[in-house]
Amino acid sequence: MKKNKILITGGTGFLGSNLINTISNNDNYKIFLLCRKTSFFYRIDKKILKKIKIFKIENINLDNIFKKNKFDCVIHCATNYGLKKRNISEVIQPNLILPMRLLDLAKNYKVKSFINTDSILNKNISNYSLSKHHFAEWLELFSKDFYCCNLKIEHFFGPNDDDTKFIISIIKSFLKKKNIVNFTQGNQKRDFIYIDDVVLAIQKILLHSLKQKKGFETFEIGSGKSISIKDIVKLTKKLCNNNTTKLNFGKIPMRKNEALQVDLNLKKLFKLKWKPKYSIENSLKKTIDYYNK
Repeated sequence: MKKNKILITGGTGFLGSNLINTISNNDNYKIFLLCRKTSFFYRIDKKILKKIKIFKIENINLDNIFKKNKFDCVIHCATNYGLKKRNISEVIQPNLILPMRLLDLAKNYKVKSFINTDSILNKNISNYSLSKHHFAEWLELFSKDFYCCNLKIEHFFGPNDDDTKFIISIIKSFLKKKNIVNFTQGNQKRDFIYIDDVVLAIQKILLHSLKQKKGFETFEIGSGKSISIKDIVKLTKKLCNNNTTKLNFGKIPMRKNEALQVDLNLKKLFKLKWKPKYSIENSLKKTIDYYNK
């Protein structure tokens, strides 16, 4: 049986590595990873690392790679959140410039589908969200030639995530028993989803994408249940058995253009027979247990 060849960018990041660790066990797929020379592979299972083909972007000709391997699908997970005061050019390189190059190649070499990981955030809230929004518009433009899919993912988290991410940073603060942690008023509501549920959703969408001929679809990915920042902070503090840290709500000003309520439409995902397995409490417990070790 012919295996579908899947090229994944950002496969050493939190989302990409979890995706690779899962779908590499599917005998229907052959996985290829496009990454930088400076990438670290600690998140990818060592046995799986031996099975996948790795391309260092600085050392290869992308055109030749597409020509030789005839990929069936490209999944673009590479991203720069702009959290470390990056220059704008550093943010748009993986969010816009690289995927535009990959779109051109996907069209030229007749790739069946292109899946992009996007954010549910308002496009005007940051350089990150703006660059993601711009690429989604280009993605739709290319969909007249082959199937293109944009995944608008809410705040996902789990073990071995980046310290700069909101949930991980507060978990570590509470486990370290910091004296005080500052927040906004915390009234804005978000939809937090566990990483395993996100990966399962992408698996379903990947299978769906390989059956399509052309067109554009957007899938929103979240748990379907929103919770205020204030409530999830208090719940996390409780699950960390922290009775000492003071929560200073209102100390940090809210970001401009911040949405107070996020309502996701998961109907299209449900049609693919997907549903989240983890509640917010179970998701937090699993993540806290990991960092407690």
